[in-house]
Amino acid sequence: MGKSILVIEDETFLRELYISLLEEEEGYTVSSAENGLEGLVLAVNNSYDLIWSDIMLPIIDGLSALEHINKLGIILSKFVFVNNLGQDEVIKKAFNLGADAYWINSAHTPDQLKTFATELINDTSAIDRSQINELTNLPSNKTYKELRPKILKFTSLKELEMIEAKLKIQI
Repeated sequence: MGKSILVIEDETFLRELYISLLEEEEGYTVSSAENGLEGLVLAVNNSYDLIWSDIMLPIIDGLSALEHINKLGIILSKFVFVNNLGQDEVIKKAFNLGADAYWINSAHTPDQLKTFATELINDTSAIDRSQINELTNLPSNKTYKELRPKILKFTSLKELEMIEAKLKIQI
């Protein structure tokens, strides 16, 4: 089975560019979300080798999405924040939350993005959190149905139901 990437990006042009570069040109299986809540729901319901997330997102920003993923006990392989800003405080917070990398779009070309994503996704020296989960029996094996009440603590039922309907998630 090929490597999979979740792209969380609210700007349509960038989301489609990432999908084109990573799926069509590099051959990864790419899922996408247009807001942080949708990305969180996809992360709970699927396993990804890499999550490529914008920081400034609607409903739940990228930093909050990673924070909630951590609180829910969802184990990711790798998490990269993408932004056009290189703000030191934001970068520091991203790494404190467990981000593996911080990518500044405006400083790189699309070819550099493909190379970076491939190197990161294939980096075996990095900690594979999914293996840690299997060894320590952390709670990431919980089902979406079990985690849904926790998600509802930081979003409205209406917003969550709209995301679930869009993603065709059965409860």
